[in-house]
Amino acid sequence: MVKQIPLKRSFIEQEIEAFADDHNLDFDYGFMHWFYNLLFDLDYEELIPDDENVDGEGERQIDFIKIEIDDVEKSAIVNIVQVKNAAGFSSNIVSLMKTGLDLMIKSKMSQINGLKNKKFAEKIKELRSVGSDYGYGNIHVNCFFVTLGDEEDISDEALENRNIILFEYQGEFFGSFEFNFIGVSELNRFINLRRSQRRYISHDLPISYSENRA
Repeated sequence: MVKQIPLKRSFIEQEIEAFADDHNLDFDYGFMHWFYNLLFDLDYEELIPDDENVDGEGERQIDFIKIEIDDVEKSAIVNIVQVKNAAGFSSNIVSLMKTGLDLMIKSKMSQINGLKNKKFAEKIKELRSVGSDYGYGNIHVNCFFVTLGDEEDISDEALENRNIILFEYQGEFFGSFEFNFIGVSELNRFINLRRSQRRYISHDLPISYSENRA
């Protein structure tokens, strides 16, 4: 089957451009806010809430963090997302995302309090508060690196950096931990899911096209 990556990319760019125009955003910011609506099955009318949007100085290549708390099940889903207007998946960005994850999970509170990006610091504190209340074993972490690239054309170095993250954070500490590359094929699949089922898709984790290369 022909992948039709350029065709998919062109279609998605048109969707993002329309969203960006509606919200008076440039393409890069439009892409980030558009994906937020796509991921959480919103109506393309919302921007990322200010407390979830950590994009800015010292965010360690993390654009937004959404923590979904289930008080009944005493659990939480933590979505950590980086969106880049690029035609590929930079291995350096994956490495920098690990730096952000290490800061969120391993750093001392004195370092968190010293961050210039106060929204990022508050999100880290929220994560740790949930971990303290419910236990980290009841926290499920989904990391997304989103671009306009081809998921079947990810460099070995980017995959190796992803595997370093998974080696460190998958296991018994968190309830689950995933790191997902999202490109034009997955974005197109998400769009089709919305149109056909209108269901909440952030828990339907994407197919890992590159698993045979990991």
